[in-house]
Amino acid sequence: MNEELEKYLAEIANQLSVDPVTEKEILCEIRVHLEDAAAELQEGGLDSEASLVAAMGNFGDAREVGRMLALLHCDSANQAVLAAFLPVALALTFKWILLPLLSTLAHWQGSPTPFVFACLAILALLVPGLSFRNWRYGYGVWAFFSLVTIAQL
Repeated sequence: MNEELEKYLAEIANQLSVDPVTEKEILCEIRVHLEDAAAELQEGGLDSEASLVAAMGNFGDAREVGRMLALLHCDSANQAVLAAFLPVALALTFKWILLPLLSTLAHWQGSPTPFVFACLAILALLVPGLSFRNWRYGYGVWAFFSLVTIAQL
């Protein structure tokens, strides 16, 4: 009984292209769902092995389930790349475009421009990072380039 379930879950795992933590969570959730469905079928009169096979059959083909879950979770890799790239792009933009612009405005005494710019830089770096589901992928790069950008001010 357990052997067939393990094969089914392994086949699903082969189709997934997610990080190990997410894969473990997905497979654990599927396992619980299948065991619950098998228990319900056992209450209906099937034996334990037949109920598990029926539950897996009702759940769907393992490869197809794995492909659908892979499509569902494919954005995590894209978000990881974006989370790592965004602070680099913002730091370069601030350094080469906005800071030279501010240096031309430096002769304005009492101007709130540097303070406003610093607030915008902090918001631009922190808000997108906090909104990503998988922010942990780019967190180290995010923190480093955020500090570099703020230090440039």
